Amino acid sequence: MKVKVDQDLCIACGICEGGDLPEVFHIGDSGFAEVIMCPVEADFHDMLQQVAEACPTAAIQIKELNAQNRKRKRQRELAVAQMPANPLRTYQPIQTPKGM
Repeated sequence: MKVKVDQDLCIACGICEGGDLPEVFHIGDSGFAEVIMCPVEADFHDMLQQVAEACPTAAIQIKELNAQNRKRKRQRELAVAQMPANPLRTYQPIQTPKGM
């Protein structure tokens, strides 16, 4: 299970962190909830659903990761890792012609 906190919706009320899921969430330096365990271990799935439903601004977003999603994600990661560097994305200083 994958979880995300929408920083635009979070009001740092602490429902996610306080007592229920300190292993998954904490209030970060930004003052808002941050995810510290992703993907979330199976032991926390039920509690995570409850915390997401209790969030007053619905800032906690949950995405189920089934076996097919995990396989596709892994394939994308491998494909990106094998891609050659794009020479157009590297910085090359512009040389001005002489006499300008």
